[in-house]
Amino acid sequence: MSGPKFIPSAERRKIAEDIANRFHRQYGDRTIAIGVYGSLARQMEGPYSDIEMFVVIQGQDIWKPFEWATPDWKAEVDVCSADTLESQAAALESDWPITHGAFRHIWAIYDPTNYFAVLQRLADSHSEEAFRTQMEGLIVGEIFEFVGKIRNAVYKANADPLAAYLTELAIYGARLVGLAERHTYRSFSLLFQDSLNLPNLPEGYRELCGAAMCGDLRSPQLILELSDSFWKGVETWAQERKLAIYTDLDSLLNSADAL
Repeated sequence: MSGPKFIPSAERRKIAEDIANRFHRQYGDRTIAIGVYGSLARQMEGPYSDIEMFVVIQGQDIWKPFEWATPDWKAEVDVCSADTLESQAAALESDWPITHGAFRHIWAIYDPTNYFAVLQRLADSHSEEAFRTQMEGLIVGEIFEFVGKIRNAVYKANADPLAAYLTELAIYGARLVGLAERHTYRSFSLLFQDSLNLPNLPEGYRELCGAAMCGDLRSPQLILELSDSFWKGVETWAQERKLAIYTDLDSLLNSADAL
């Protein structure tokens, strides 16, 4: 069978160490730190998982991804300067619960100055208000919009995109509850499973998520009901948290006067 080969964990870790040593030799004294992120860093990899790694070197504005496959396994190594990697770690977007586990959980193969602790601190450095802003933006910019997409598709009797729309809506829901709890998910494959273990979920999310995971998505009416129920739950959930999801143009224009 071609493609990814079954590789035991100890052998995969040895491959990662060999890759790290090759990059360390390549950059020599410029090397600041080398670490693995993703499922291998969490010791949650499967026998067919790839290898993902940061190689941090001296310099500025450096970001060079190396991605390759052998007949047996695949690896991705991001060679970057500290300023570039720290900028990414310090960024806060609505997908933070999915992206920033890479900075919170790193297997350091080479890190003489404990550099990766800096990335962990940056990933967790945001204020309550910053998270609230991201939650408001996610509700208005994505969740509200996808509820509308689902209603449009059902109204137009266009069932083709509905399963994809519902799954995307559930992913946005997982991002929302992850932001609320400052939780980074273990992996994208465990996104829904992890999110259902978080507290204070919006009404309707559990059912929406369950349908995205293993439900029968052939019924447009069921998808519409799940979407509508989730939106009602999000409205209540946001109101309880005093999140501003509705406004008017006058208010927006008044705020623009200060620019």
